[in-house]
Amino acid sequence: MKTTLSTEAIQTDVLEKIKYDSEQARLYLNKGFNAYREDKKVEPFLLMLRTFVEANGGLDLIAKKGGVDSGKLSRALLGEHSPDIIVITAILRGTGYYISFTKKKKSPE
Repeated sequence: MKTTLSTEAIQTDVLEKIKYDSEQARLYLNKGFNAYREDKKVEPFLLMLRTFVEANGGLDLIAKKGGVDSGKLSRALLGEHSPDIIVITAILRGTGYYISFTKKKKSPE
């Protein structure tokens, strides 16, 4: 008999990992952003951000800590409009993370 995990079970597992392990949270953010950058699909990226916000105290707390209106944050995370740099930085500020830039390595020719 094949055993499958529900989306909720997977989401709960991820939530617990990133809630208590900052390295897992960092990897989760990087993976989600890199996937978005490569495939340009916003829905999985928004799901990742919603999970990250939930793991870090929820929408209202992150909006308050991040200095952004909770309605704006909610609308962005629900996909009513794409999250802009203000929303992204508010989420990061509210959770204690920041963006770091690294130059892409050149491919050997």
